[in-house]
Amino acid sequence: EIPLLEEEYRPLFVRMGRRVATLLQLGWQPLRRQDKYVTRRPRCWNKQADYLCNIAMNENQKIDCIDSEAIVGGIRSGCNIRTHSDGGLRRGLAAASAWVIKGCWYDRDLQSWRHGRWGTCACTLPPQVNCFVAEALALESALEVILGILQRLNLN
Repeated sequence: EIPLLEEEYRPLFVRMGRRVATLLQLGWQPLRRQDKYVTRRPRCWNKQADYLCNIAMNENQKIDCIDSEAIVGGIRSGCNIRTHSDGGLRRGLAAASAWVIKGCWYDRDLQSWRHGRWGTCACTLPPQVNCFVAEALALESALEVILGILQRLNLN
C-alpha cells in the first residue's frame, strides 16, 4: 500500500474508491476474498497494456475497441474479469494511458484457465502528466467501462 501524500490526486482516487465501492454493492469481489481489488503486478504481466500505451505515445493514436457483447456474455456465464492498465511518459513529448479488459474462465473440457480479450483502450494525455497519474487514469477508465456494463446488466 502506498500512502497518498499529494492532495492534488485526492479527487482521482476518491472517484476510483467510489467505483470499487459500487463493484462491492453489485456483488463483485476479488477472485479470492483475501485479495485486493487492485494489485500491482510485475511488468511481464502487463505487456499488452504497455504496448498499447507505447503506440498511443509513438503515433499519437487513440485506440478504443470494446466488445460489449463478449463482456455481457462472459459475465452472464460466470466469467471473472481481469483488467491490466498502464501509463507512460516521454518527458516533454507525450504521455499516455492504456488498459486491457479480459474475461477469465475455467474450461472443464481442457481442464485449464482460459482468457479472452474483451476490450482495449489507449489515449494520449498532456505531456505534463506524470506516470503515476497516467496509470491511475488508465485504471479509472477501465473501471468506468466495466461498471457501465455491469450497471446496464443489473437494469435488464
